[in-house]
Amino acid sequence: MISSELNALRQKCADNCLNGGWPTGAVEEFKFTSLAELSFWPCDLPLAKQTNLSFWQEHKLTDDVIVFENGQLSQNTLSAQSGLTISSFSSLDEISPDMQAQFANNSCAGQPFISQLNTAYFTSGLVLRISKNQSIDKPIQIIFAQSSKEAASFFAKVFIVLEAGASCSVVETYVGDKQADNYLSCVQIEISLAEGAQLKHVKVGHNGESSYHLAGTRIHQAAHSNYEHGVFFYSGKLVRNEIYSVLQGQGADVVLKGLSRLDGQEVVDNFINVEHAAPNCTSNQRFKGIYDGKSHGVFTGTIVVKEGAQKTNGYQSNANILLSSTAKVDARPQLKIWADDVKCSHGETCGALDEEALFYLQARGIPQAQAKQMLVTAFAQEIIDGINIPGAKEYLLNR
Repeated sequence: MISSELNALRQKCADNCLNGGWPTGAVEEFKFTSLAELSFWPCDLPLAKQTNLSFWQEHKLTDDVIVFENGQLSQNTLSAQSGLTISSFSSLDEISPDMQAQFANNSCAGQPFISQLNTAYFTSGLVLRISKNQSIDKPIQIIFAQSSKEAASFFAKVFIVLEAGASCSVVETYVGDKQADNYLSCVQIEISLAEGAQLKHVKVGHNGESSYHLAGTRIHQAAHSNYEHGVFFYSGKLVRNEIYSVLQGQGADVVLKGLSRLDGQEVVDNFINVEHAAPNCTSNQRFKGIYDGKSHGVFTGTIVVKEGAQKTNGYQSNANILLSSTAKVDARPQLKIWADDVKCSHGETCGALDEEALFYLQARGIPQAQAKQMLVTAFAQEIIDGINIPGAKEYLLNR
C-alpha cells in the first residue's frame, strides 16, 4: 500500500499536470513534438489484465531478469548476489534522504511534465540497490512488456541506487505486442550514484507501432562516479525520451549515446539536459538517427555549465541519415555556460547516404540494396560498438 506522504506528492503532481495541460508545440521544450494528441487519453485507465505473455522472450539477454507484464511485476529471476537488494517502492522511507529531497523537488510546479505525470499515476515501483564497494558481474535486465487491444495505460517507476564504490550493468527493454499495441506507457528511472560508483545502462525500445511511450531518466552523480548510457529506439508511434543528468561532485563523468532507426510514420524525440554543477567533470553526448518512410527524428541536447564548474569538458554531436524524401529531422544542440575555464563543443549533421561511397560499392559488384545496408550499418556501428555490456552489443547488432 502506498504511504500517505507519497500519495500527497502524487496528488500534487496530478494537480500540476491538470493545471498545465499536455504540452503543445507552444512550449519551448516540446517545440517539435507536441503531446496534444494525448490529451484525450485517460491516464487512470485500468491496466490490461492479460498476463503470462510470451512475446518478450526473444528479447531476453540474461537469466537475471525482472519482468513487468501489463504494468504488473510478473517475474524476478535475479540470482542471490552479495550486495544486491530489490524491493518495491511504496514509501519514501525506501529511498535515501537525499533521493527523498530530490524526489520531492521533482514534484514541484515547473518541473518536467513527464516526470510529474509518472509520479501522479505510477502503479508499479521498484528499488534496486547495490551496497558499498560491491560489484555485480552479471547484467540485470528489466523488461517491460505490454499487450492490449483496448486502450490501456502503464506507469512504472524504478530507482537504481549505487552506494560508494559500487558497480553494475542494467539493460532496460521495452517490448510491445505487434498484434495488440493500443497503449500508453510512461516509465521514470531515478538513478543515484555515490562517490566512485559506476553504472552501465542500456535502454532498448521495441514499442508497438500504434503505441505512445514517454520515458524519463534522471541521474545524480557524486564525485568521481561514472555513468554510461546507451539509448536505442526502433519503433513506436510517438516516443519522447528525456534524460536529465546532474554532475554534482568533482571528477564525475557521464557518457550518453543513442541510435534511432525508424521507418513508417514513427516519431522519436530525444531530449537531453546535462548540468555541470561541479568542477573537473566531463560529459559526452553522441546521438545518431536513421530515418526512412515518413518518420521523424528530434534531438534536443543541452550542456549547462553552472557558475564555479571550472575545468568542465563537454562534448555533444548529433548525426542523421535520411533514407527518403519524406523523412525529417529537427535538431537543437545548445550550450549554456556560466564559467570561463571550460572546453565545450557541439555539432549537428543531416543528409542522405554518401553517393560516392554507394557508387564505389556498386562498382565492385555489390547490389544497390546491399550496398545501402552496408553504409547504414557502418553509420550505426560507432554507437553500438560503444556498448560494453555482455550480450547487449550482439543483440543490438542483430536488430
